[in-house]
Amino acid sequence: MRMTRILAATTALTTALVMGAALAAEKAPKVADVAPVTPLGATLKIVRIGQGVNVPGSSSNQPRDRVVLADDKAQTLYVSDKDAPGKSNCVAECLTEWPPFTAAADAKPVGDWSLIAREDGSKQWAFRGKPLYTSLKDKPKPGGNPMATMMGMGGGPAGHGVDGHKVVEVLPAEWTVLPTGITIGEVLTAPGQALTNDKGLTLYTFSGDVKKDSALLANWKPVVAPQIAIPVGDFTVVSRSDGSSQWAYKGKALYQFKGDLELGDSNGKGLDKRLDVAMIMSYFMPKEVAIMKDQRRGGVFVTAAEGQALYARDRATYGGTGGHNARGGARGNPTMGTMIGVTGCDAACEQTWKPLIAPADAKPAGYWSLFTRADGSKQWGYQGYALYTYAKEKPGQVTGHDTYDLAVNHDTKNLVVSNMGLYWRVSTP
Repeated sequence: MRMTRILAATTALTTALVMGAALAAEKAPKVADVAPVTPLGATLKIVRIGQGVNVPGSSSNQPRDRVVLADDKAQTLYVSDKDAPGKSNCVAECLTEWPPFTAAADAKPVGDWSLIAREDGSKQWAFRGKPLYTSLKDKPKPGGNPMATMMGMGGGPAGHGVDGHKVVEVLPAEWTVLPTGITIGEVLTAPGQALTNDKGLTLYTFSGDVKKDSALLANWKPVVAPQIAIPVGDFTVVSRSDGSSQWAYKGKALYQFKGDLELGDSNGKGLDKRLDVAMIMSYFMPKEVAIMKDQRRGGVFVTAAEGQALYARDRATYGGTGGHNARGGARGNPTMGTMIGVTGCDAACEQTWKPLIAPADAKPAGYWSLFTRADGSKQWGYQGYALYTYAKEKPGQVTGHDTYDLAVNHDTKNLVVSNMGLYWRVSTP
């Protein structure tokens, strides 16, 4: 691969742990009793569908992002209004347009995922009882522009709204009975979907004795329930010593951590074994990966064994006016990550940036995907971006973030774009 270097600069950044604790990598929380969002082989993707809202001062409508289900190749999954719960009515010609999302012969039901038997003896995945399909409308047409299909040009997943089919949005708040003031949202640093308050801040369950552990709970705010509140679904009401009422989830009192200041924070996780994030659905995370608390970013991905920060190779554009636009978002654009793939770092590059190799039998799940390398080995990717460690830093450090190497890759047609180059950013949940 030939790279033309036009700019190089490195900005060294350091990380600090929340609450002044020492730098440490922590594995995903124990969620044996929490249903996974996806089984192995099923993934999540972010799409935009529908009409947006004109914010005062903005010049365009932006449809909201939706987290939807996809297969192991990131093809959007759909359900059909014509199907009955637990039964597929898609046969014959229907299957040529809507291939069923089949499961391995040894697949087992898990969480909201079940299996239905098809007439040919195969097994088809179903989510909350509804059979799942991909759509040929999402595949590039012969002679068409594959990048346009990949970018979702024309309004997002092409099969949505066609002949009674629709995407499967992962919104457990829609099928869960919740008290007023409590909802469910993504907490990627947890990682998964958890209970949140009306401001979107993470909630926690406490399994200890509220009266005996009052000192511990000084940094935790009880989730107050109205005096006239009555039990709802898995939620009950407990009385506090001061006469107030507090919500409890599955028998455990609910709290908010005072150190969580921004949406998606879970800074109270791991501080005490009696306090756990109130998880609803858990997200898959490879055993080779952990999350390190980081005051600036909430958390960064690190290798579970060594605690080395993980990085993604992303696009940077140079405008020629003395500035540049390095990011399209905190986690980048998954489509751009797929375009860059593992070709964004050649053999010379890999002397400094070490690929995060996945086991030979690894399967994609959740936001985690797999890239096939030239030697046939697999490399982990998160939200579309291949991941690497930085050989020049020690465990617990984040010094490779914002390392710019604005270059045009002449060997990858997808990257031959005017004034476009690449840079390294730390990978965050």
